[in-house]
Amino acid sequence: MFALDANQIWIILGLLLIVSELFIGVNTGFDLLIIGTIFIIGGFFGLIFLNFYISLIFSILLALIYFITLRRIVHSKIVTPMETTLGVDQLIGQTALVTADIAPHKPGKVKLNDEEWRARATRKFSVGQEVEVKKISGITLTVKKVKIQKGKNV
Repeated sequence: MFALDANQIWIILGLLLIVSELFIGVNTGFDLLIIGTIFIIGGFFGLIFLNFYISLIFSILLALIYFITLRRIVHSKIVTPMETTLGVDQLIGQTALVTADIAPHKPGKVKLNDEEWRARATRKFSVGQEVEVKKISGITLTVKKVKIQKGKNV
């Protein structure tokens, strides 16, 4: 029967962590991938020196270095902050200019960031008025009256 020593088991455990990262995805922030790699490197050092304690100590040292110094850097490069808006969601709250009359049951058009959009509203807006983007549904903006606060458009 084939017998594994502790260093080989350490390497296999590292491989299992890497494979589990593939199934879980980036939700772990690549921590399983890096810890698995640390286990593999530590296991190879243990095989070279024929001592599992060297493998264990080397793995612990690498893990401490990663968690104390490098983890924050790695996570800042791969994790998107939750408050970041993506795509058209950035348009919500921006001010647009009405380019074709808008009525409650008759969509019109607005110009926003040098692009013309189809727009609808619950009240009438005439060409030249400014409106605020309230919601986006497909390619249609739902707009409302611009709120004025302390002399600035919101």
